[in-house]
Amino acid sequence: MAKYQSYNTGQQYYDMINLEKELAQDNRARIIKEIVCNLGLSIFDKNYNNDEKGAKAKDVRMMLGILFLAHVRNVTGSRSIEAMFPNDLEFKYIIGGGNPPDDSTIRHFRRRHVKELGKQFATIVHIGSALGMIDYGALAVDGTKIQAYASLYETKNKRKLKKSIKFLSRKMERALERADNAETDKERKEFNKRIDNIEKRESVLKKFQELLEDCSDDENVNRVDPDARLMQKSDGKPIIGYNAQAGVECGEHGFIVSAEISQNATDEKLLEDVRDKAEENAGGEFDVTLGDSGYITYDTMEKAENDKKDILGPDRMYDADRFGNNKKGKFAKSKFTYDNENDCYICPERQELNFHHMMESKSSPLIFVYHNKIACAKCKNANMCISKNGKYRSIH
Repeated sequence: MAKYQSYNTGQQYYDMINLEKELAQDNRARIIKEIVCNLGLSIFDKNYNNDEKGAKAKDVRMMLGILFLAHVRNVTGSRSIEAMFPNDLEFKYIIGGGNPPDDSTIRHFRRRHVKELGKQFATIVHIGSALGMIDYGALAVDGTKIQAYASLYETKNKRKLKKSIKFLSRKMERALERADNAETDKERKEFNKRIDNIEKRESVLKKFQELLEDCSDDENVNRVDPDARLMQKSDGKPIIGYNAQAGVECGEHGFIVSAEISQNATDEKLLEDVRDKAEENAGGEFDVTLGDSGYITYDTMEKAENDKKDILGPDRMYDADRFGNNKKGKFAKSKFTYDNENDCYICPERQELNFHHMMESKSSPLIFVYHNKIACAKCKNANMCISKNGKYRSIH
């Protein structure tokens, strides 16, 4: 008869892990720990007042290592970070032999040391520069809108607030009238409760009015987060938030050398600020700055030329025509070929669009307009190429 070893699924055991052997020498957790242990961290001391009494705080090096590793791995929430501790080898390596912090400790540390964390970021960029990890050839700049912890409902300007106060006054009048005419104690109690809620909202709007005193009539301010601004995301959805910008060097390591937060709803005036901050952090000037069409305006390019700075980016009108909602497919502007010798555009139907006149727009004071009315009138695909209300196709 066959013999087997005993199999006990309920048996408890301890598994010993040697992190020095498990993690490769070039693992990111090792790099982060090495950097953190060599940072000057005395700037954090001023935020603690436990030298004579009170419990010992978590070691700043461990907390910084946890946050840096979490950012590298795109783990943002404090509870999500805490959930990584039991089973993740990289976080175990950062924590070492100490007790891991709970989610509230992580959250409070991050909130308490906002300025100090920003300075450590700049220090790490300096270290990267000293190690030769930064290529000063090109700097790529891009941004994204970040949702603030605030609601669109609590965002108003003076005009909208006045309208809300008037609407609430009418609700109060109706509630008082119906409370006076209530036939039963239950109805009267219900209307009195409604009146209390309206009074609470009136108190909130009164404080909101004080917040808007120094603002212009059309300036939108959020009551919960006055620093946040009304913005529009790339999908067209409005949010209350901030415009986050990042500058990345285009070398082998893709080092983030600048990270800024702005209240500007658009990117138009931010390219220069991000570039200057990147050069300050990296300790050197970049040969060229790259940005999308949101950064490129005539004023931006003119200032860059005066400052002897090189900027590369797509033309706004070309970008709008290429990626916009109309004139897609075969008859997109990108399908029209420019003939440099004859100064004309060749359309997909092999017709010439000749120069006609110059005009001015918001994005540029000098725009060249090309069209061919006769060719468009005879073209069999005119309805696919010309806009709904247009009579001929123009190329700007």
